[in-house]
Amino acid sequence: MWSSVVAVAGTLLGGALTGLLQLRRERAARAERRAEAPRVAPGELVAVLGDHRRALWHREDLRLNGARRPSRRPGPRPTPPAPP
Repeated sequence: MWSSVVAVAGTLLGGALTGLLQLRRERAARAERRAEAPRVAPGELVAVLGDHRRALWHREDLRLNGARRPSRRPGPRPTPPAPP
């Protein structure tokens, strides 16, 4: 009887320990992602600003070379079918 009590207690303690270790690992991963965000954001901002600058350069180059400005609005949208 004592052996079964010890086995059940060991199983419960093992499950609790595994859960605690997993929780700790998830918290560490979340903290790492949170700490990484400020390091990544400036690089992403520089990339977006570079793309914007290239787009403006291209637009101005087209304007100076006399290219027609493309229409901002596409053709009419097809109307959806009426519900039955």
